[in-house]
Amino acid sequence: MKTIGKVAVACTAFALLAGCTATATAPPAATTTTTAGSSASGMTITDQAGRTVTLKATATKVFGAGPPATTMLYALDPTVLAGWNTAVTESQKPFLTTASQSLPVLGRVTGGKDTFNPEVLNANKVDLIIDAGDINASYIATDDDLQTKTGIPVIMLSTDPAKMAEGFEILGKVTGKTDAGAKLSTEVKRIAALVSDGATKASAAKASVFYSVGAKGLSTSQSGSINARVIDAIGATNVAGTTTKSGRIDITAEQVLTFNPDWVIISPDTPADAIATNPASVQPVGSLKAIAAGNYLVVPNGMPFGWFDGPPSSNQLMGMMWAGESIYPEAFNVDLAAETVSYYKNFFHYDLSTEAAKKMLATAHTPGF
Repeated sequence: MKTIGKVAVACTAFALLAGCTATATAPPAATTTTTAGSSASGMTITDQAGRTVTLKATATKVFGAGPPATTMLYALDPTVLAGWNTAVTESQKPFLTTASQSLPVLGRVTGGKDTFNPEVLNANKVDLIIDAGDINASYIATDDDLQTKTGIPVIMLSTDPAKMAEGFEILGKVTGKTDAGAKLSTEVKRIAALVSDGATKASAAKASVFYSVGAKGLSTSQSGSINARVIDAIGATNVAGTTTKSGRIDITAEQVLTFNPDWVIISPDTPADAIATNPASVQPVGSLKAIAAGNYLVVPNGMPFGWFDGPPSSNQLMGMMWAGESIYPEAFNVDLAAETVSYYKNFFHYDLSTEAAKKMLATAHTPGF
């Protein structure tokens, strides 16, 4: 969804997947009850912004307005995707279906990076646009305008885990992939309940966490931001403070040292960055007590989507299980290897072996692997 105001740090290659968004105004009162009706003239849907949208027929080529929506569409069924927002990276390719790798790049409407032409969507016979992320009055106006400009129906979905199950059900209805939508809805509910239960049990511990982004680790996201939802969801304290906006902010070395958290979650620009392979060598992050104690995690990015906020979408469910179990093992009690295999199968359509999952978790500096 469209960025309101400027995010203080430019997106890195991974952040381009993250769909940096910002919330400027409170959302209007809107029902989240979904209705769908079919008639000779098509289908009517009430989306998660409370907007009534009419489709002439079941959608077969769907465009995600930004990476969060595209990630949800890919999770539902890669064959419904009309194209990508940005070019597929080499790190993503091994995890994507062969057919999806060759889909065209159609640009992005949201996230402050308007790189699309309405004519391109029509030329590619897009019959539905999905926007996903935060929902508020500004985004509603943006998507209403997008629908007018393109002549293509736009449906708005929330990436809040508490509402995501319904979002997948909506996607299933409008694409005719009802079984896939129902299956993902069930999985979202299961994972959301697992995370909520773990967070409740861990509430007394309240670990402090610093989300350290970039080669030097001097960018972060605050509590309340869609980008830092993983930290909020597991019941930890985000040392960077609280915001009403989403996206990332730059911080100083002095601030990092003041934070001095119990845990650090590192999101490097590339897996080869020193902050990922040897964080103690990168200052000031390397001076933190958490690094010295080995209490840090390295976000798996671009495989095919990041586990923390690359983008902030359904992939964050995997990040919640991973971070929750790593930081609060007694409260979460999650079999991470098994959950990783299951998640890749259900949401990424990828058969990940148990050994490969364990290797991935070990590279992410997950305790016990």
